[in-house]
Amino acid sequence: MIAIRLTPDMEMLAVASPAYLARHGVPKTPADLHRHACINWRFPGSGNIYRWELEKRGKKLELSVEGPLIANFQDIVVEAALQGLGILYAYNDDLVLEALQNGRLKRVLADWSPTFPGLFLYYPHRRYTRPALRAFIDCLLDRDNTSAG
Repeated sequence: MIAIRLTPDMEMLAVASPAYLARHGVPKTPADLHRHACINWRFPGSGNIYRWELEKRGKKLELSVEGPLIANFQDIVVEAALQGLGILYAYNDDLVLEALQNGRLKRVLADWSPTFPGLFLYYPHRRYTRPALRAFIDCLLDRDNTSAG
């Protein structure tokens, strides 16, 4: 098999707006999340709600948390966190990183943030790669170059 990395590893981040944290305080431990409003993620297809996977020095926890919003679209949950609805647990995409950089979101429980492997495309090794697969791979690998320019 051949593996082609499509994305870097993804760190999970617990974040909230400064206004939310000023009103409700900053959680110090994962158990504190049960006293906070948390923004949840529903998996498309299965309908299951994501259990927050936290990790610190090899100790792993999975938590079911409660809150005012359950959604399955990243832009919606990030906007909810920006509006002060609660604590969001999300991967480090551009929206979250930009909001952290400009101070609109703050990290909480940073020492409990695990990193997950990025996405890879796997396909069988053959002497001759079909043109459609080669074009697909080239398109995926070129997406960052075209969006930057």
